[in-house]
Amino acid sequence: MADAKRTAEPLLTPTMDEDGTPFWTYAARGELRIQTCAEPTCGEPRFPPRPCCPHCQS
Repeated sequence: MADAKRTAEPLLTPTMDEDGTPFWTYAARGELRIQTCAEPTCGEPRFPPRPCCPHCQS
């Protein structure tokens, strides 16, 4: 039988970069905000945050 005692593994720490910093800043406040494409004809949400829209490449 396996030992029932388990050690908690450390959580991953986020990489703070220009694209992801706003997400983690709001998350620290308890808010969930998802980046969306700024192109008016697209507006698709994108996660993880990144500089280029994976839907329209704007």
